[in-house]
Amino acid sequence: MAAPSPQTVQFLDAVFGAKPPSEHVVLWTLPNKQTRRFTDLTDAARYAALCDEAGYDVYVGVGLQRHDLGRGERGKAADVTGLCGLWADIDIAGPGHESAKVYPPTEDDALSLLDAVEEPSLVVNSGHGFHVWWLFSEPWVFADASERQQAAQAAQALSRHLQDAATARGWQLDSTADLSRVLRIPGTHNRKAAPVEVWLSPLLADGVLRYDRHQLMTKYAQTSPPPLRLVRPPTGAGAAQEQDEEGFIVNADALPPHEKLAALREVDPKFAAVLDHRKAFPSASERDLAIANVLVSAEMTDQEIVDTLIATRRQHNDREKLRPDYFGRTIAKARQQDRQRQAMAVLDGPVQNAADPKERAHRFAALSEVLGGAEVTGLVKFGVEKALYSFVLVDGREALIGESEDLYNPDKVRSRMANYTLCTLDPGMKKPAWQRLIAGVLSLATVEENPTGEPLRELRAWLSSYVNERALTQRKDADGEQTKEFAASFRNGDPFQDGDRLFVQAEKLKAHIRHTYDATIELHLLRHRLRQAGFASAPLTVYVSAAAGGKGKAETKSYWSGPLSFVEEASGAAEGAA
Repeated sequence: MAAPSPQTVQFLDAVFGAKPPSEHVVLWTLPNKQTRRFTDLTDAARYAALCDEAGYDVYVGVGLQRHDLGRGERGKAADVTGLCGLWADIDIAGPGHESAKVYPPTEDDALSLLDAVEEPSLVVNSGHGFHVWWLFSEPWVFADASERQQAAQAAQALSRHLQDAATARGWQLDSTADLSRVLRIPGTHNRKAAPVEVWLSPLLADGVLRYDRHQLMTKYAQTSPPPLRLVRPPTGAGAAQEQDEEGFIVNADALPPHEKLAALREVDPKFAAVLDHRKAFPSASERDLAIANVLVSAEMTDQEIVDTLIATRRQHNDREKLRPDYFGRTIAKARQQDRQRQAMAVLDGPVQNAADPKERAHRFAALSEVLGGAEVTGLVKFGVEKALYSFVLVDGREALIGESEDLYNPDKVRSRMANYTLCTLDPGMKKPAWQRLIAGVLSLATVEENPTGEPLRELRAWLSSYVNERALTQRKDADGEQTKEFAASFRNGDPFQDGDRLFVQAEKLKAHIRHTYDATIELHLLRHRLRQAGFASAPLTVYVSAAAGGKGKAETKSYWSGPLSFVEEASGAAEGAA
């Protein structure tokens, strides 16, 4: 597991170190578009290192968020509950910015724009430009929506100030003032073109410059407020309207994009049947989703989709829906399904080069989308005969699926993935479609005939503490006779030694793990790890005598036998794992 870069730790502490415990720092990754939220900055730094090592671009939200919205939701401006400062994003012409815009041509040119504003607290070289921060003396947690609006106005004013300075020199800057903006994290890599390191300028050597937020707000106060998010006409002025946080208007008299819909009707008769109510649906909401799915695929805007849904309901006398949250959820679901369709198209295509890191990352990002947002970075095949397969998750865990027939079974994959993540395969995924997708992924599997790594280090620690706690007994004495101590151990299902072999019961080891480490592991996964460590199932039948010299009663127990050297290598690993 990669250790966090000192630059990452230093940056997160400088920007977010004084945030209240209730507020989350938001980390977002590409190309899988996954979000994780952290109240603990150490956890955030570790996650950034893991994602960077796995080949992802890692960003941090400029705003704090109080609620965890899930991994598929980065959050909107309305979800931001505080700021630790203001920011700017200054791009430089060249790799990663192939567009018609005229950006500052050199790093010196880009930095010269900062002469028009206060000295920054931090400057981050993003690889193809600069992310600049002006930090507050203390975090600003918004008391209400009006304070959030004030913060948005100040960020917009600062952005315009820098844009004006760039325009005066014949350059352009993008508008990046939205409160839900994400910027790159120092100590990670920018993979927009050839990978380059994102690094923090040495301004921290003399301490971090901070500003009283009221002074910054006064300097960058907006002369006129931006349009309100909620728009209602005067009483009696006609149909009610609302604008949700995405910016679309909900208007009972909305008109759809007629020309675009006419073009879609011509190329897709099935869509025309849905739009004209010639195809039956269990509910109007399901019809809305079906329409939204087509419009999302046609790359229509949220506003066009909302207008079409309202107009279609009105035309066919369906119950009126004018709630922004309803349309927001419908469009979000349609866009998620569209992403899954695109991901399935990627996985359906032939693998060009299984060794190419970019193709591997692209395909595993597509697989992650199909799996409902679970962040999968690899597939490991353990062994050759009766091989077992595990998905590698972005945090380093291995999600054991099982043998090849389990991997090809969407129900098995769904239930096994549920042990590791809340994201899992859509219940609607049909077996033939899943088998077709996974066949291509198999060519990307990493084969480990003699696996090592964190799972086995953890198993070694568990076995070591288990054996030490039970006082390992010998099965036979120097004369090759069964020992009395072994008989007692066998009756209790305790571990024992037979030459250079260790014998343990998986069920007893599982109970020890739960009691000693307060950890739960499924038996199939524990047995899988034992196999990885060289253990094999070894049912034993032993005659246990109650009286000296008697043959006694035969007892059969299920044990696992493996090399004693595996535990002897622990050398205190159990204490380290605890």
